[in-house]
Amino acid sequence: MTAWRQNLDVAWRLVEGRAVLVHPADGQVRVLNETGTRVWGLLEAAPVRVDPLVEALVAEFEVDEPTARADLVDFLEACAARGLVESG
Repeated sequence: MTAWRQNLDVAWRLVEGRAVLVHPADGQVRVLNETGTRVWGLLEAAPVRVDPLVEALVAEFEVDEPTARADLVDFLEACAARGLVESG
């Protein structure tokens, strides 16, 4: 199973409770919503598999497991396509 982590080249910080990301390759600024910010924080320390991320989202937000999983996978794939996260 795939584990995900932040791309260490991406600069980021919390601003008013939201993660603001800047990838040096394109210089675009991306601001994550509350859920995206939580996922981003969970990916900070070490690579994490999808299951623990889904468990955290279900525990912290009003969302069922299938919806959390589908939305999380979409989010991670979109971030990967932009070079913000890496899998392996």
